[in-house]
Amino acid sequence: MSSWVCDPLVAPQTVSRPPVASALMLVSQVAAPTWSSTTSTPRRALYWENIIALAMTHLFGLAGIAYLVFVRFSGWTLGLAVLWFFFCMLATTGGYHRLFAHKTYKGTAALRLFYLLFGAASGQASVLNWASDHREHHARTDTDDDPYDISRGFWWAHIGWLFFRDPGPRPANVRDLEADWMVRLQDRFYVVLLLGVGFLAPLLVAFAPPALEALTPP
Repeated sequence: MSSWVCDPLVAPQTVSRPPVASALMLVSQVAAPTWSSTTSTPRRALYWENIIALAMTHLFGLAGIAYLVFVRFSGWTLGLAVLWFFFCMLATTGGYHRLFAHKTYKGTAALRLFYLLFGAASGQASVLNWASDHREHHARTDTDDDPYDISRGFWWAHIGWLFFRDPGPRPANVRDLEADWMVRLQDRFYVVLLLGVGFLAPLLVAFAPPALEALTPP
């Protein structure tokens, strides 16, 4: 008999659940009791800050596209968006993933700083949290301790797990990264770097030419 109960800490008994139903079941957790009736493990609390941040980021992105299409198109604005996207993806894949989480190569201080700044701008948490989750994923793949266990379904593994708070403190699997003072600083001021490098910096770059032109005497 198929189980249609969505518990983030218990793997589903079937993987035949329709994707839309999976998404709706994730959202329905807001009304769920604190404890599951089928397990003594407490359910994760909804991570409202993350949910709102993810929603607002996508809404801002859609608003930007709408502005370019219906109000005023600028090749420079589009180019800046592509450049920032490239920097953020490079910081996530080459930095967060390969350099910090897996340590497949060594990076200079300047390279690590670039990765930390644009990794924060990508909005994927501090590198300590990101690497800790990823190392936990590889160490406990497809188990209840895997942060994005694919056996819980497509939606959970790709985005659903971000909607819930971690059930406990960060695992002690990033002690090597904590030895880097830049990594510790990024973890401490992650939100400031996210807003500064992810939003304020490109805004200043976009407005710099018109502002300089206005200040330049004829």
